[in-house]
Amino acid sequence: MDFGLDNYAGVTFSNLANRNVLIRWMSNWAYAGVVPAGTWRIGMTIPRELELISKNGDWLLTSSPINELESYSFIEKGINNKSDVLDISVTKGTCIVEVPASELNDFTLIFSNDRGDELLVGFDKDKNEYYIDRSKSGNTTFSEAFVHKIVSLRLSTNKQQDLKLVFDRNSVELFADEGISNLSALFFVKHPFNSLKVISETISSESLIIKNIIK
Repeated sequence: MDFGLDNYAGVTFSNLANRNVLIRWMSNWAYAGVVPAGTWRIGMTIPRELELISKNGDWLLTSSPINELESYSFIEKGINNKSDVLDISVTKGTCIVEVPASELNDFTLIFSNDRGDELLVGFDKDKNEYYIDRSKSGNTTFSEAFVHKIVSLRLSTNKQQDLKLVFDRNSVELFADEGISNLSALFFVKHPFNSLKVISETISSESLIIKNIIK
């Protein structure tokens, strides 16, 4: 259900009729006790709706953010420029970044702040995998088990792809190809990311949708 390292101990709800909704502990026993955090050391993932779908003769279990998440969202920043570097300082707290791609190709999204911290999210076409690279995302040396780059094989064979990122202050959840390939990852920065750079031949900054969550 998730190739990320920070997704464990899932439980489902029993009072949602025919819906199958899962929520999981967002951490890793290998370093949960030494993460560089104080008041909030551990959180939970976004609730996810589970489905069983048939693709090219195979059965796949998908996991996508619940639809109710959209009811708490609004488009915070309209993007109508040609620049590949975006000011996302408005996305404080929880936000959603949607990346539609009409053509399968390499891309990298670089989230950064004024202190030089960077988080890379993208797709490697040659390896056919999505990745989250947190090697420069703030404090990364607190545990040898805190793997810097995590990947998920792309299981979909569609030429088009979609990517949805759910960010919180110190976590990102990646949902790709309608929830077929997913990654969950923690990162530890003292200052929120306020810049987003798009590196792609086929994805422009204008195609991105950024939403802030109203809590």
